Amino acid sequence: MPGGKAESTEGKLLHDANLLDSMVAIGICRLSIGSFFWHHYKTMEDVLAYLKEWLAHAENFYFQKSKEMAKDKITFMNLAVKQFSQELSL
Repeated sequence: MPGGKAESTEGKLLHDANLLDSMVAIGICRLSIGSFFWHHYKTMEDVLAYLKEWLAHAENFYFQKSKEMAKDKITFMNLAVKQFSQELSL
């Protein structure tokens, strides 16, 4: 999980891969759907907060290559979260 501390190289690789995977369109959908099943969230505001929580971990990559790969994904996820937030406030 993004908030955890990986000790092994394998754990660090899995951490970065999981975070990278969650910052694309399919990953955002997976997190959104999963938030209802994993955390039993009830509202779209809860889902938005969960996505923002994942986005906040974007600075926590272990490897430089992961940080480079994440740049466009972070931009995309920021736009998606911004749009989601705007639509919720309508």
